[in-house]
Amino acid sequence: MFDDPARDACKSPIAWSPARADAGDTVATSARGRYFAVRIARAVPKGEVIATDLEPDMIRFMTERAKREA
Repeated sequence: MFDDPARDACKSPIAWSPARADAGDTVATSARGRYFAVRIARAVPKGEVIATDLEPDMIRFMTERAKREA
């Protein structure tokens, strides 16, 4: 559900554009916005994405995913 490609159709390209980031940038986002966090990470391969959230399950989800995709 979190990563369903069908979500691309309803997400605004104005909200996040990889063209706005350089490969080494550090970008902060919400883990709840995990949809964007993954795309941002791919756009800044030499940089860092800091994803924060108040819900421990969202942090755990993003941490596990980051380890899998590293």
